[in-house]
Amino acid sequence: MLSKSSKRGTSATSPSSIFIYNLNQVIPAYIIVEVKITDTEKYEEYKKLTPSSIAAYDGKFIVRGGETENLEGDWQPERIVILEFPNVDRAEQWWNSIEYAPAKSIRQKSATTKMILVKGV
Repeated sequence: MLSKSSKRGTSATSPSSIFIYNLNQVIPAYIIVEVKITDTEKYEEYKKLTPSSIAAYDGKFIVRGGETENLEGDWQPERIVILEFPNVDRAEQWWNSIEYAPAKSIRQKSATTKMILVKGV
């Protein structure tokens, strides 16, 4: 952790020191997935396997197949999933993990997906 600034005229709560402290703040990462299920039975297996693998990498579901409402354009997703991880590294570690591999294989055989990773603010 950073110590109080040693610059003259700068306190721990001045804007410049707040900026310095915020540089060390962890920025969350989100995985956003649009899913079109092609094999409902296999996809149900996937849904059972996924939560423990996500939790193992400090992730959590923000949205898991909730009802959507189109506000603009012609986007009509069948299913939306949003995952939150503490940072990009943890999200990528989960995606490439041995814990997620069996579920990922099932999902890739039972659904068509579009998936992105995005940094939060």
